[in-house]
Amino acid sequence: MYIAIEGPDGSGKSTQVKLLSEKLTYLGYDNKVIREPGETGVGTKIRNMLMADDVAINQTTELLLFMANRAQITSEILQHKDAGNKIIISDRCFVSSIVYQYAVGKMKYDDSCMTSIEAVSELERVIKHYLGLHHTLKLAVPDLIIFLKYHDCNILEANLKARNEGNKFDGLNVNVFYNDVSEYLRDYIHTFNTVVIDCDELGSKQLSGEEISKKVFKAVMKYHTDPDDITF
Repeated sequence: MYIAIEGPDGSGKSTQVKLLSEKLTYLGYDNKVIREPGETGVGTKIRNMLMADDVAINQTTELLLFMANRAQITSEILQHKDAGNKIIISDRCFVSSIVYQYAVGKMKYDDSCMTSIEAVSELERVIKHYLGLHHTLKLAVPDLIIFLKYHDCNILEANLKARNEGNKFDGLNVNVFYNDVSEYLRDYIHTFNTVVIDCDELGSKQLSGEEISKKVFKAVMKYHTDPDDITF
């Protein structure tokens, strides 16, 4: 079983991955935590290259590096003979690649010059392009994707400042893109099991880490029990 937890920077993905792993371990479920990009020997070198501030990487090269990292994770971890019944919990997956290539890669998503219909059409094109590449390269995709959704970007910014660390991707204003991509995958791409968790109750109140953790765990257990019914 391959689970990915997704969301913008500052949404608490790493915390939720850790809490989920601890709960599963306590209940006797064998599990392994991974992160993207990185994890494998090759992946770590790719991650260092992607995160380096002093290396200029064009958009196509960046895309291929993310794909190469995912190919290595697929062969070395997800398809490894020891994977068996182990639950793999990933901090990020292909969704982050879509968001950053779409938003940060300057793919001309600009509300001032693009109608809402054109914006949705461009989003659809980017997502289908990515999924096509994954299919062609036979890369593994998560059995379940859990999105941590925030309406109030101020919460994310405060969390990033409190963390006092980061990389060249952190702090970029991509929250709206995460929300768009997560909802599109959930509502239109029915080949994925997706759950969107509202972490700040429509911007009115930020849920605690434990409150979010309970929702994440509930979604995982529901999928584990009945993968054909992931309504949440």
